[in-house]
Amino acid sequence: MIDANIRALEDRLDADYLAFGEGDAVVPIASNYGGYEAEYGAIRARVGVMHLPHRGLIDVRGDDRADFLHRLITNDVNGAAEGSTFRSLLLNEKGRIVADMFVHHGGENTWLELDACDIPAVMAALEGKLFAEDVTLASWVDERVCLACHGPSTAALLTAIEGEPSDAVSTVRAMVDMPDTTHVVGLAGSRVSASRRDTIGEVGVVLWVPTADAGRVYRALLDASG
Repeated sequence: MIDANIRALEDRLDADYLAFGEGDAVVPIASNYGGYEAEYGAIRARVGVMHLPHRGLIDVRGDDRADFLHRLITNDVNGAAEGSTFRSLLLNEKGRIVADMFVHHGGENTWLELDACDIPAVMAALEGKLFAEDVTLASWVDERVCLACHGPSTAALLTAIEGEPSDAVSTVRAMVDMPDTTHVVGLAGSRVSASRRDTIGEVGVVLWVPTADAGRVYRALLDASG
């Protein structure tokens, strides 16, 4: 989701934008702030903070959600541990890829993380397979904002803004030390879902922040990063 507070801050920082998606689903993503070399150096030497408005979530709930997803995507959801995160594909009847996604499997619900422009097609494909299962599907494009931190100082940065909301159930250190899992941590006074994901050759953490808190968390990350 494009958060207005974050976008205003990106504009003040003279961001250049790259269009992602097609048609009505095009989302402008801040691609750089005028210095590719310095930004690359920061990620390799310290940490980079990113806003990823092109990513979205589908929230899946119900007693039959694991078995339902297990029959439709390419990973073993029935055997997945609570809190696990893994990459998977949704295929059509001909074996062609409908969507490439990350699955965050929790105790009460499961999130499918994918490009927001693919969510309508994936929602339609999943709804078309529902019969009598106890499963509910909801697009969470507007409920969460995706941020990410990449670089060797990622853990230190997140620890610097770590707080203790009463419903946080993990710590930054525990989350960073456990790849392929998703944890709820307290950051800048917000309850944030976070998972370790090293996609660029450095320590990486993807954050899913409640939309109402996204601007504050993003600002806190930038301030703490120096």
